[in-house]
Amino acid sequence: MTNLRHHELSTFGVGTELDEKQWRSVLRQLVSWGYLTSDSSGYGSLLLTPQSAAVLKSQETVSFRRDPKPVKKSVTRDKAIELTGETLELFNALRTLRTELAKEQSVPPYVIFHDATLKQMAEVAPQSLGAMNAITGVGKTKLERYGDAFLEVLQGYAGSAPEPTSTVTSLPLEPTDDDLDTYEQTLQLVLAGHTLKEVASERNLKVRTVENHLAELVSRGQLTVEEATKLPKEEITRIESAFFDLSEEEKPYLRPLFEKLEERYDYSVLKCVRAGLAA
Repeated sequence: MTNLRHHELSTFGVGTELDEKQWRSVLRQLVSWGYLTSDSSGYGSLLLTPQSAAVLKSQETVSFRRDPKPVKKSVTRDKAIELTGETLELFNALRTLRTELAKEQSVPPYVIFHDATLKQMAEVAPQSLGAMNAITGVGKTKLERYGDAFLEVLQGYAGSAPEPTSTVTSLPLEPTDDDLDTYEQTLQLVLAGHTLKEVASERNLKVRTVENHLAELVSRGQLTVEEATKLPKEEITRIESAFFDLSEEEKPYLRPLFEKLEERYDYSVLKCVRAGLAA
């Protein structure tokens, strides 16, 4: 360029105010108007057409269209969810569990539950499988597959949004025939004297699933708290007294009760005692 002294031309540097995308727009418009054409035999380079002569001689003026800049749409997940404080903490705990399950099954997280479903779970904080079934996006199949795992987080998480019900009551729905079958099978094994681990092994279930079955059976009156927990009446009374000593804000959750009793009883026992109070 310098050898040919192009840099000394009066037109040198003209157009530097346009970036690459803007110049591409200019060239597309010149081609569409017939001032430039593509040279198919010259690797697609652009050639002037006879029509461009008038423009080069300043006999004709060309006005270009300015392409609008694209507007970036950004919606952050936290703003979309619109949760705050303790409810947001519970939502994040539910999302963590969803991520773990998704990795185990090699599926995208939304296959487990959508964010909107987890948001409603965090807001309502259901304390039973029946109440969880009322959450939009759960359904029978996902309730059976993931319900127990998410219920464990909901029941054990302190400080999440309380379930909008009266003290120690829940929102049970009428159980399906399949639910009745699985609970009845657990009931028969428990009444036959099998332990939680033995029932889980016999039925090929997780122990926490059997624990939730026991709480459901107690709430339906099919098992007594004594039968479900194997505890004497005196200890059950002690747990019930500790429950009634909790504040109204603490009662929907298991962790405050667990800590008040100095962690002497498993969550499975506390679930059954609380279910007995709500029955």
